[in-house]
Amino acid sequence: MSGNAATAPTVTRSGYTFTGWDKAFDNVTASLTVTATWNYSGGGGSSGGTSAPQQTIPAADGAVQVNYTTSGGTASLSLPESKINDIIAKSKGDEALIDLSKVSGATAAELPKAALTAFGEAGLGLGIQLPAGSITLNQEAAADIAGQATASNLKLELKQAASSSLTAAQREAIKSGDMVLDINIYSGTDKITQFDGKLTINVPYTGPQPVAVWYLNDKGELEKLIAVFANGIVSFELNHLSLYVLGQDTDWVNPFADIQEADWFYKAVEYVYENGLMVGTGDTAFDPNGTTTRAMIVTILHRLEQTPAPTANNPFSDVADGKWYTNAVVWAAESGIVSGYGNDTFGPEDNITREQMAAILYRYAQLKSYDVSGGADLSKFNDAENISGWALRSLGWANEKGLITGTSDVTLDPQGQATRAQVAAILQRFIENIGK
Repeated sequence: MSGNAATAPTVTRSGYTFTGWDKAFDNVTASLTVTATWNYSGGGGSSGGTSAPQQTIPAADGAVQVNYTTSGGTASLSLPESKINDIIAKSKGDEALIDLSKVSGATAAELPKAALTAFGEAGLGLGIQLPAGSITLNQEAAADIAGQATASNLKLELKQAASSSLTAAQREAIKSGDMVLDINIYSGTDKITQFDGKLTINVPYTGPQPVAVWYLNDKGELEKLIAVFANGIVSFELNHLSLYVLGQDTDWVNPFADIQEADWFYKAVEYVYENGLMVGTGDTAFDPNGTTTRAMIVTILHRLEQTPAPTANNPFSDVADGKWYTNAVVWAAESGIVSGYGNDTFGPEDNITREQMAAILYRYAQLKSYDVSGGADLSKFNDAENISGWALRSLGWANEKGLITGTSDVTLDPQGQATRAQVAAILQRFIENIGK
């Protein structure tokens, strides 16, 4: 460019304001390169500053586009009321999904408290997908966290913790190759660490197997969690936030004299014991052929849900206050998992039958919004006539899903008692195949 050009040409660009050239070029007599400087004004919003044009990410399975800006690893979402309502209207399932998985370097998502409140009031949870994995709040957790927030915005963070951020005891507790996740929710500068409801983490994992997940406290103590690994993704549920370790599980030291490695149920017993779902009947006994009571089954599912406190009154006259199973039975009743015998009794000490086990798992799967479609043709079993009418649907589903198989090729034994070994195997199949 040469000649007199002190006056900038008239140039327009939608959503931007031209603020000048990067250098003066009056009386230029030789070639000179100059750069035009623009400020993004958002197509009619306030101008000024030097922010880059806002980018968009998909929400509600791609049905809605959301503007965001990034700073220091945090993606700040632009969610005015109209956009929130659009996401609610177009969301499928139980969560409002926002996909930041393609935003390089993003370790946190910041959104208005009003958005989380609105999602909760609409009966939706919130799913945030980040490059390192996803954070999903169910509706109860979304509502509770929004209620705790004191600032106008909330930030959900999922990142790998730097070794330098760990205490000496924490560094000593983890093994080489372990992944340490730092999971946080902030309201302003305050952390929200406890809440009602469930928060689910899904993280890609390519390390050595079998994989396990542990809570890591400040003292370097590890507490194992229930986790599911399928299709390269580790999934686990939380009701408080802190540091969590993903890594190879150590070899199980079998404490039970009545369980041998050659037993068909050996791995199932290892699974339920390691995940805190079932314990022994003594210091060195598991009693694999022993019976399982109805109270035991709902207590196991209660543990799987991290023992939430029931809010309803006890509906059963034969479930006394203060028993080891009382909270579990009341929780299962208010959640629709059990209904008792219909005469205000539950029969907590009664041995559970195989068809009762199927019905309870079926209702629990419904509570968790798992797939309960389909069902096997049970007429192939010569004892199909022994199946109670109320159990046909749930037992057909459980048989098709491989949870409750026949005791032989032609016998289902619906009225038979479920042994502790059978229950261990059914639970492992349920968690790994249905709850993934």
